[in-house]
Order: sequence, then C-alpha cells, then structure tokens
Amino acid sequence: MTGQAADQETADTPEAEPVFVYALALAVACGGAYGLYAGGTALARARRHAVRDLPAAS
Repeated sequence: MTGQAADQETADTPEAEPVFVYALALAVACGGAYGLYAGGTALARARRHAVRDLPAAS
C-alpha cells in the first residue's frame, strides 16, 4: 500500500444485512395479514349487502 486509504465496499461486511432481511420479511408479513383481513372483511360485507339488498321476488 502506498499510504492511501483503501475504499471498502459495503457488501464486503454484511453485518446489517440479516436485520434488513428480517425487517423486510416482517413488513411483507404485516402487509399480507392486512390484505387477508381487508379481503375477508370486504367479502363478508359484500355477501351481507347482497342478501339484504336483493329486490323482492314476485
């Protein structure tokens, strides 16, 4: 070496990578859980409205 500072890439020491992957997985899991809840609620409400708001059969 000639005394100059050597640049080190961040990928050389992936110390924070597992934490980032865990945080990303947790965010995806929360989004999926919310999607399931919102979808189930929408389907239940649609079914309830369909049954209640049907026109009278003659």
